[in-house]
Amino acid sequence: MLPGVGLLSGSHVIAELQCHVACQGTGSIRFIPKTTKKSSKPPRNPLAQVAFRLSGTGVTTVRMTISKGGQAALARYKTLTVRLMVVVTARGAKARTLYSTLELTRTNPAPRHK
Repeated sequence: MLPGVGLLSGSHVIAELQCHVACQGTGSIRFIPKTTKKSSKPPRNPLAQVAFRLSGTGVTTVRMTISKGGQAALARYKTLTVRLMVVVTARGAKARTLYSTLELTRTNPAPRHK
């Protein structure tokens, strides 16, 4: 399960990933392109990257180090929606690439009450 919120803290993004079986993989976050034209420039280098491994079912907190260029680009935002790409393998199966949007914020979001 991919996170919906990432906490910006200094030069890091902190988020939680969940696997229903033992898994491992890599992840990266990038700006969401403003256009989908084929002639548009490819997305910039990743703002942050991470590698993770879960030995069983569970949730892990991942801490992604933001690149220097990413820190400069994110400096003017309090919150920002970015694209999260995770490549994950579980139980020796073929790697799967998953995409999700991730809301980066500098403060913890308020809890939702039912």
